[in-house]
Amino acid sequence: MHTTLSEFVRRYPLKSFKRNETLIFQDDQPEHVYYIKSGFVKGYDIDSQGTEQLLWLGSSGDFVPLAWVFDAEPTVPYFFTALGDVETFVIRRSELKAFLIENHGALLEVTQEIARRVVNTYHHLNAVEKAKAEEKIIYSLYFLARRFRDSHMTDGDHVSLPLTHQEIASLVGLSRETVTQELKKLKETGLIHYDKFSFQIHPDKLEALL
Repeated sequence: MHTTLSEFVRRYPLKSFKRNETLIFQDDQPEHVYYIKSGFVKGYDIDSQGTEQLLWLGSSGDFVPLAWVFDAEPTVPYFFTALGDVETFVIRRSELKAFLIENHGALLEVTQEIARRVVNTYHHLNAVEKAKAEEKIIYSLYFLARRFRDSHMTDGDHVSLPLTHQEIASLVGLSRETVTQELKKLKETGLIHYDKFSFQIHPDKLEALL
């Protein structure tokens, strides 16, 4: 009987992280990868001015960093940090690679995840290339809501994400002040709700604006 990917990762120990705690640093060469059980992890770069650029958001069922499993880079190219409380399985990279080579069904699961990440990258690029700030934000929030709607729908109509205004700004390449102004407009029309560390996005309502 073949071992599923879910069964395999659950053989490994769990590790917890608090908000803003870093799982992996840029240019690391870790022996382990993380499989997220719960919570959110962000992948990001820091430019020469010290500004954070949010590149990726992952949650339950995601490997961190996935590309590192397949030797796509000599070192890990980005930082990966917890957004809120995160629980992960810690898996030895060499053992994961050996398992995937021997288990084609599990390898297909990972290949499908890679394909989803490619599609998500297209959605992200489409959002940030919009001409107006309002469009950049609406498309980005809608893309995020679609990305996580199956696993993070709350009360059947909105997706909850642990993001700040600054993190939204870094995702779309705008100033925090501009993002705050545009988010306030969306909040006043009932399309989103937010507090200091959390967004509730209504994907069906946002879709009508696309």
